Amino acid sequence: MAHSAEIAAGVDNLLAAGRCISVDHRTHHATKEIPACFATGEAAGVAAALALRANLAPREVDISALQRALLKAGAWLPDGAVNS
Repeated sequence: MAHSAEIAAGVDNLLAAGRCISVDHRTHHATKEIPACFATGEAAGVAAALALRANLAPREVDISALQRALLKAGAWLPDGAVNS
């Protein structure tokens, strides 16, 4: 899932997770199940921690750094999803 799905439009420093993320109708049902809610919650938490440490807004977090932090924490990311 894209990190941008967790970023609240028009509100700084707010990330959505679980059933509250922004997705289109084609993806809606797949993201409302518990595994997707768990994954988005973990990603939002890690993104918030990275933003806080770097004094950035969550939307400014480097996606590669977020992916590396998630992998280091033991999260699963699909093959080819990790940016260099």
